[in-house]
Amino acid sequence: HRKFRDLKQWYQRRVRGNWKDRICAEPNPGDSWCICMWATANLIAEVGCDNVHIRCDATDVNFVLNSYKDGGWDLEQAKNCIRKKCVDHDGCEDESCNSGQQS
Repeated sequence: HRKFRDLKQWYQRRVRGNWKDRICAEPNPGDSWCICMWATANLIAEVGCDNVHIRCDATDVNFVLNSYKDGGWDLEQAKNCIRKKCVDHDGCEDESCNSGQQS
């Protein structure tokens, strides 16, 4: 993997341009948007968990923690990051999410 100096560099390489203004505009304005699990895993692998902003309230934490691969990407590093940032989100604790059971 090639290391990127910052999120902007990673984003520009992956997305091929900045289209945030179009995605976050009407009819669904906001400050962010969803990306798939493999893109999240790739982002975390490239820039590190501490440099990735995850909106836990907008993330299906249980689904991610119970998934193993997406688009050929191993999700373990992404799952560790989500555990770190979204602990006990939606009533799901690390151990129960890993076992596929709700607490």
